[in-house]
Amino acid sequence: MTFLASVYLWLLPLISLPLIFHLLKKRNIKNISFSTLRFFNLIEDSSLKKINLVNILLLIIRTLIILFFILIISKPYLNGLSRDNRDKSKDICIILVDNSYSNKNSLDRNYKSLIKQITDAYDDESVINIGIMNNDYFIHDTFNKNFNYEINPINISYGSHPLNISDLLNDADFSMYDNKDIFIISDMHQKLFENKIDYNLDDWNIFLYKLEPNNDTYISSLNIKNDFILKDDLIEIDITVVNNTDQDIEDEEIMLFIDGTNVASNICNIKSKNNALYSFKTTISTTGNHNCYFTLNESNKYFFNINIDNNTNIAVISNSISNSKYLLNALEAFNDVSNTVNIQTFTSDEFIRNNLKFNSVVKFDTSDMDNELLNRIYLFTDNLIILPSNTLDMATISDYFKLDINGQVKNNSLGNSYISINKNLISDKNIKNFFTKDNTVKIYNYFELPKSKNSIILLDNNISFLNQYKKNNKTLSLFSSPFDIESSNLVINSAFFPMINHLIVQSNNRYNYEIGDTIFFSNTNISDKVLHITNNDTSTYTFGNLYKSGLEIKKPGYHKFIYSGNEFNISSNININEHEHTESNSSDMGKIFTQYDFIDNLNDLSYILNTHIAGKHLWRYFLYIIILLIIIEMYLSNIYVYKND
Repeated sequence: MTFLASVYLWLLPLISLPLIFHLLKKRNIKNISFSTLRFFNLIEDSSLKKINLVNILLLIIRTLIILFFILIISKPYLNGLSRDNRDKSKDICIILVDNSYSNKNSLDRNYKSLIKQITDAYDDESVINIGIMNNDYFIHDTFNKNFNYEINPINISYGSHPLNISDLLNDADFSMYDNKDIFIISDMHQKLFENKIDYNLDDWNIFLYKLEPNNDTYISSLNIKNDFILKDDLIEIDITVVNNTDQDIEDEEIMLFIDGTNVASNICNIKSKNNALYSFKTTISTTGNHNCYFTLNESNKYFFNINIDNNTNIAVISNSISNSKYLLNALEAFNDVSNTVNIQTFTSDEFIRNNLKFNSVVKFDTSDMDNELLNRIYLFTDNLIILPSNTLDMATISDYFKLDINGQVKNNSLGNSYISINKNLISDKNIKNFFTKDNTVKIYNYFELPKSKNSIILLDNNISFLNQYKKNNKTLSLFSSPFDIESSNLVINSAFFPMINHLIVQSNNRYNYEIGDTIFFSNTNISDKVLHITNNDTSTYTFGNLYKSGLEIKKPGYHKFIYSGNEFNISSNININEHEHTESNSSDMGKIFTQYDFIDNLNDLSYILNTHIAGKHLWRYFLYIIILLIIIEMYLSNIYVYKND
């Protein structure tokens, strides 16, 4: 144990004060007159011994309270070691820079100067390594401080990355170094400390330097209000703009571009630390994919796609026409308006022999759902919707998506009563817009599908009405109530058509992703090539390399994938977490580091390093002990007082 303020240890003789007071009190004898000695015989020896024991315990406790108080103000450290400054060649400094997008502005301004300030605190013979969060190798390895003038600007990653100390340190031997320091330069975003570190850092000194997050202006959400989009139709788009800066935005122009042409604009005025909703209207005269973006300035863009299909192919698998008639009527109504929806109906046995691809497949009834049928469906579509009838059997679904729901789900029929959809607990923003205050959806018959992280719509009793599962680009939307008038009024509710369009027809669905999302490819031979075109850069992969891990999206913008005669267009934007800063707290950091120090001013770093003592603070533990001892002392003192009374 080491003490940072050892001068206070001279106060240790004060621990004898309780003993001194105790001895002085024993010498303070008083003569008391009394008439008879016969009552003394009533006092038992055990009572006297008990009182003496309490006095001894109180003496010990009061002595310990003073002892621990002196230790606290002496700032004790466990395994406290001062730096060995004799051989500078045995100093190693590892600088880890969080190059996530949320640090971009700070790093653009200060990266080189921060590295210089840290390296200037070390000797020419010291070893310095620099790493970034999205690499498992050092970008600058084993150089001395004079090398810092050659450091290039850091490459900013557009995603969020956890602390990667394990990846950088596990393959190297640092046992020859006496002083081992790690500097972490970051805005200390909560994402940084999500994963545990598989590396022993007991011999390392951890220093944290906090960067200011970007605090910029950004578009946080986009909503296309049309239920479905046809060419030459008026398209209505709402966007939410957030001003996270310290300055008000006044008369700044927001522009909408479609296929490189400015088609609409709006004037933006937002107070500092506020947000505002802006609406745009436009039309598109051709079918196919259209690359779109909103811009506040040249460096702040929000990308999205609008795809106007020539045809949408939908398969409906049902062994009973009574189960599917309401959905089929709705799909026919879509086709009457757009003339772009092709509907084909199958029984389960018929679909096993199908060889056509579909945009969506709707399966009624789960009683005959087995692995063969499910795999056959996903061979010809990426989007499956399942609706129960008399039963809801989760065995095959749970096996495919690795769920903990097995077997039959219990049915609950409410008779003349009903339960409603809880509009406040709808997690999908687009679906939530379909349910207004005036259109109450009444559920009379449902299966008790438990609430989970996959729940999109919940009932008032917290039972799930709609769950959505995803696996390798395959989506399953599972309803817990049949689509018929006996089970709910949804089929005659105003929310029915928008929901059918959103989940099944998907006429205005945008293929929007965030940085860090993964694209999986299916229906492809293992030797086939996948061509990835993004921002005029082209990369080629083999399907065999992407089959299990997929392709991670790393840059914002438009992405086109060409494989097996298919063409797939998406857009990607910076993860919203990089804009909405959530700072880590001491609890998050405590899960990673047993001890660490924040550095506020790098100008004093040389002094901090030379005076730094490594180890674990103990004063908190001593404070807890003092509190416990005081409680025990109060308890024993009260016993003694009451006995005397």
